Amino acid sequence: MLGAVIAACAMMGAFGCGEETDSNGGANPPAAEPQPAPEPEAPPTPPPLDEQVIEVVHDELGDDGPDDLARVRSVECVRRACTVEYNVDTPFSRPEREIMGDQRGVFKRLFLELNVQAATLVPYGEITSVGGKESREPVMRITCDRAANDQIDWDNVDHDGMKALCEYTPLINF
Repeated sequence: MLGAVIAACAMMGAFGCGEETDSNGGANPPAAEPQPAPEPEAPPTPPPLDEQVIEVVHDELGDDGPDDLARVRSVECVRRACTVEYNVDTPFSRPEREIMGDQRGVFKRLFLELNVQAATLVPYGEITSVGGKESREPVMRITCDRAANDQIDWDNVDHDGMKALCEYTPLINF
């Protein structure tokens, strides 16, 4: 029986055996296979956390440090705990209250926008040794964690409040 079908098709080859025809006798093109729906575009991947931290520091303290130095010396983030070393603008005669006042905006944004668990800021300033030699050295280290952040209103806290709630270590004599 299969042979008869094949023979019949061979004889009707000119008529397109096995093809569907439209009402006018012409061959219909084969039906297009359904195409899968396009996948929705994934939201853009945010930059790495350390790059976001650098952006916050630049936004809050400016892009350039003193004497054409980079503002940010280094950033290291491990498990959403970040340490930022940066250059302050003036020779280190600035009292700690001014530097800590500048840091408030950085801390605020790191906790609220980037959801860090802890942040350590280490400003470097130009200092003069007792022998008269000038150098750029770390002048303090302050680490605030999520528990401190929960108690701080960054718009209103003063340097004494930051020192009381965060881990503060002066690295030079003020």
